[in-house]
Amino acid sequence: MGVSLALSRQLLLIAALALLAAPCRADAVLRGVVWPTRAEAQRAEQARAEIAAEKNSKRRNENYLASSKPGHPAPSGHPLTPMPVLHAEPGMREVVVYLDSIPAKQEKKLAERERKSRDRANYRIVLMNSRYTPRVTAVAAGSNVEVQNLDGIWHNTFSVSRAKSFDLGKIRPGTMDTVAFDRPGVINLHCDIHPKEIGFVMVTPNHAFARPDSLGQFDLPRLPAGRYRLRLWHPSMGEESREIELPKKGVLDVDLAFP
Repeated sequence: MGVSLALSRQLLLIAALALLAAPCRADAVLRGVVWPTRAEAQRAEQARAEIAAEKNSKRRNENYLASSKPGHPAPSGHPLTPMPVLHAEPGMREVVVYLDSIPAKQEKKLAERERKSRDRANYRIVLMNSRYTPRVTAVAAGSNVEVQNLDGIWHNTFSVSRAKSFDLGKIRPGTMDTVAFDRPGVINLHCDIHPKEIGFVMVTPNHAFARPDSLGQFDLPRLPAGRYRLRLWHPSMGEESREIELPKKGVLDVDLAFP
């Protein structure tokens, strides 16, 4: 028993030393806001830069502490710089933010994480009330998407897009079909019975993509340091891209806008 206990302690000590010797996680987080106009994005970027400068200023910190005490007026000549107000924009939910390419090792991890995730709902597009819901679906290349007719009438779904051309034929009420999307690109969905029904599938080249919320805010998965090309896409606002330099660790905040 004494030998076993001593051996267990040695193993625990070896494990602890191994953890201390292991390199720290160096991946960084990329997050940001998609703004409807360039002017708003520029104002936000300027405000963020001013805040960063003030945080590094000893005088700014001292003035902030002094102004927070009761009976002390706020110091003049050194005001706090607020961030621009975010307003909900429903159209921002249809934006897709993604990276052109990421390291193969990271892509493998993200793909495996998605396969194991129990929280991720199946990619499914529903035909209901004579429209595609959601109107915009984003998936990584190699994903399957279900198309389900929950209307009480017949529908059809087809596409002649370059990235994926297909025709599911007539879909009777209550039935579902599956489409495999293997190539990156934008796929426009149409119904030959109801011409006004239009949907979109944005197939990204990897799993490093995000859908902003109604305030335009988004977060991408942790990634190794390096230079990346970040892209924006929206069915009516078009496309935009920019080069970014991700640090070894920490958070990189970016402000993005369409042309």
